[in-house]
Amino acid sequence: RVLALGRYQAGPRCGLMLSRLGADVIKIEPPSVGDVARRAGPFVGDDPHPEKSVPFLYNNTNKRGVTLDFGSATGRGILNSLLQSADVLVESFSPAEAEALSLGYPDLERVNPALVATSITPFGQTGPYRDLASTDIVTCALSGLMYHSGDSDREPLHNALDQSLYVAGANAAAATLVALFQRLTT
Repeated sequence: RVLALGRYQAGPRCGLMLSRLGADVIKIEPPSVGDVARRAGPFVGDDPHPEKSVPFLYNNTNKRGVTLDFGSATGRGILNSLLQSADVLVESFSPAEAEALSLGYPDLERVNPALVATSITPFGQTGPYRDLASTDIVTCALSGLMYHSGDSDREPLHNALDQSLYVAGANAAAATLVALFQRLTT
């Protein structure tokens, strides 16, 4: 069982890949606003409705969904109950946000010591950039993904879609599988 708190592209992509491998993935969204990807186009029939976002529908197919305010005491109790029976948590909060929501690994380990926690951030858990937000073009440039696009005598070009976010989601899914294998063998 995978609890998917990831937002927009990378986290949901990780959950999608795990669901395609047979995981029971539960997508958890905040009440009233939902995942920001619900507001990203293109939309089915050019109707900008939260249930018709093609990127949201694509990355969240094959998942169960629940709305949960885990900032409230009741919501946090429900989340902790779900965490106790989960194998994996996928989240894409900044380290400061995760800590404020009690989703840092020390807090998660107290709830479920066997939990594999997959955290997807632009700049990692430590260092001076750890809590900075980013966009796809920035992570494409900083990761080197942009290096191979465009002509060598011109400025780099941004790839179509959000390539660095999809790559991050794929890498997160692979890392999650490695962590699950490690848990099984140790």
